[in-house]
Amino acid sequence: MAGPVFGQRDPVSSQSSYGSGAPRARGWSGDLMAENGERRPNERLRYQRRLRGWTLDEVAERLHRLSMAGPELGVDAHMVGRWERGVRRPAPRYVALLCQVFELPADELGLVEEAGDAVQPTDKEDDVRRRQFLQYLSVVTGATMLDWERLAATLRGQLGSSDRVLVDDLEAITRSYARQVEQVAPSSLLPALRSHLAVLSGSLHGGQPADVRRRVLSMSGETALLAGRLSWLLDNRGEARRCWTLAADLGREAGDDTLIASTLGMQRVFHSTIPNRGLYGSTDRALAVLNAAEARLSPSSSPYVRMMVLLSRAEDHAAAGDADASQRDLEAAESALAGAALPDDGLYAQWDAARIAGYRGSCALALERPEEASTVLEDALASTADTLIGQRCAVVTDLAAAYAMQREVEHSAALLAQTVDTAERAGLSELLQRVQGARRHLSQWPDVTAVQQLDERLALVG
Repeated sequence: MAGPVFGQRDPVSSQSSYGSGAPRARGWSGDLMAENGERRPNERLRYQRRLRGWTLDEVAERLHRLSMAGPELGVDAHMVGRWERGVRRPAPRYVALLCQVFELPADELGLVEEAGDAVQPTDKEDDVRRRQFLQYLSVVTGATMLDWERLAATLRGQLGSSDRVLVDDLEAITRSYARQVEQVAPSSLLPALRSHLAVLSGSLHGGQPADVRRRVLSMSGETALLAGRLSWLLDNRGEARRCWTLAADLGREAGDDTLIASTLGMQRVFHSTIPNRGLYGSTDRALAVLNAAEARLSPSSSPYVRMMVLLSRAEDHAAAGDADASQRDLEAAESALAGAALPDDGLYAQWDAARIAGYRGSCALALERPEEASTVLEDALASTADTLIGQRCAVVTDLAAAYAMQREVEHSAALLAQTVDTAERAGLSELLQRVQGARRHLSQWPDVTAVQQLDERLALVG
């Protein structure tokens, strides 16, 4: 069942506004005057636009589309051309939108001044930048209480013992990003997460109090974990591996076993046969990784991380044909959810009974119990929020495989075609691999029209 497209309001990066150079004067249309009237063409921005074959008008149009849910933009092709020629610099609002349009961080678009070129801003200019950034961040994350003096110091690597309240605010922003991982298009959210990670990493230095440093290390690791998840959804496995390796390293330095367990739980996808339904992978390796993840958990660990690890392991036990072990992990996951004192306010905010039902149906499918799987998955789909596009696609794909195993060929092919359309529209490339795994259950009926149409659709999306 196809869900709606991802929400249009996307988070933005806090790096861009402070890294784009100090303004000398405010432009009438919302961009910033070049320093000392000097024109320095932005060749990186121009190159990225030409690389994609876009006109100046097309860049302006894409910026408008991204901002439809927010204040109206005053950008047009003329303004984009002025940015490229160095006549003007984009204001913070445009910097973040440009990062989303090009799916690149600000430095790769030439929107961050090099250290040798930076000019020390006056107090008045700094206040202008803070007000711009405050308005910007409050709209997209609700972070209206940030201390902008201390945030500027954070970006200069000067976070100290008096900044625990600021660290609280940065943690709230990190959790805000985490909650959006399942509801915002990966290609829109990933540039903002990269910039957020750069801000957090830049604030680390050797003289910080130990407790502040540990918190920032954990935040940085959590952000790397999220970036790895989005990279995986975009089918960029190399980037996902690098992000998750960084997350694990930061977790070890911070002494954060829950972060390490969560990272290991996600890294399991490199080995599991579940995402591709048996096309490749090693169940033994997947189980070894998940056992290592569980070993990192203690009674005080997040029950939601425990639930994620147990549900993942239940799937891989099912793939190995161990129905009893799979059932034990499913029941343990239900107990973890029931024992949670409070809802999760981050990545696992949407992990509930419906999520467990989706995993239970996946386990039944791996155990080759298609009738049981289809019943459970139909209930899971009905209980899964429309905004959880990726989860709904995964459930529908498994449901299609279950119907194929029951020889309901046309129904199965139609469900898979719906998933292809939804995943492509949402930019969830990895889910297309899952569809390919489910498609093998239709291999007995290559001449059926619905199957042929599905194959044609899959060929178009690569």
